[in-house]
Amino acid sequence: MNAQDILAELQEQGLEKTRLMYGRHGAQKLVFGASYSAMNTLAKVAKKQGEAAHGIAQELWDSGYMETRVVACQSADPARSDKELLGAWAAGLSSHMDADNLAALAALSSDGAKMAALWVKEKDEHVLRAGLTSYSLLLKNEKKVTKAALAKLLARIEKEIHGHSDFVKEAMNYLLIAIGTYSSELREEAIAAAKRIGMVNIDHGETNCKTPDAETYIRRSVAHLERQD
Repeated sequence: MNAQDILAELQEQGLEKTRLMYGRHGAQKLVFGASYSAMNTLAKVAKKQGEAAHGIAQELWDSGYMETRVVACQSADPARSDKELLGAWAAGLSSHMDADNLAALAALSSDGAKMAALWVKEKDEHVLRAGLTSYSLLLKNEKKVTKAALAKLLARIEKEIHGHSDFVKEAMNYLLIAIGTYSSELREEAIAAAKRIGMVNIDHGETNCKTPDAETYIRRSVAHLERQD
């Protein structure tokens, strides 16, 4: 199965109600309306194409559809997803959904921390969100992020979170939670920052999404992790 086969399959499986639902979550153009189940299945098919899989992923990303980009990020080889590829893909981000999928790939690559550090300096909200989400996933994946870098991010979140767009505020809130959950060295600082920040108001539109209270979520997540040990 090549890139065009996957694109055609995604288009065939698209549903208008699903397309509209993705629109409510920020995907505003080039959306088929295929389910995540279909995307996950096709990503597994793409990954089975051996050496060709990474090239297929690149073609799928370049086609520009929300669903093809999900499949691209799931099927691309993290070992071959270097700063050049990640940077090129970041330059074409068009939604926070694209940003989150790219962040998931970046967090698995050897250049993930480097790209996250670059992306959080960008003014474009999609690239900025990709950087913030990359840091959250690096922490979750137990990848090394220095205490100094996290402390700097923590201070920035506390200073800036209320002044950003909803999609950036959401990513900052989740990074605050990730720092408090996965960085034992900065947990108390993260909880204290969450208290000072207070309620983060995010308009999720016509969706069922809710904004988690960072302090509460950190404490619950830490308790859950401790029960697993």
